[in-house]
Amino acid sequence: MLAESEHVIEGRLESGLGLISNNVLHTREKLVDSEDDAQKRLLFRTRFYNRVNLQ
Repeated sequence: MLAESEHVIEGRLESGLGLISNNVLHTREKLVDSEDDAQKRLLFRTRFYNRVNLQ
């Protein structure tokens, strides 16, 4: 396990929330999805050739 860092942010997205960022590093934990079809996760992944800049 790595030491805590001020640059590490952990969170869990709630239903209807999303995330836009540049090259997020993440753990490799297995996704455990719901058995209920109405509660299944939906994931869109896009690739930008220019860096996302929100400034």
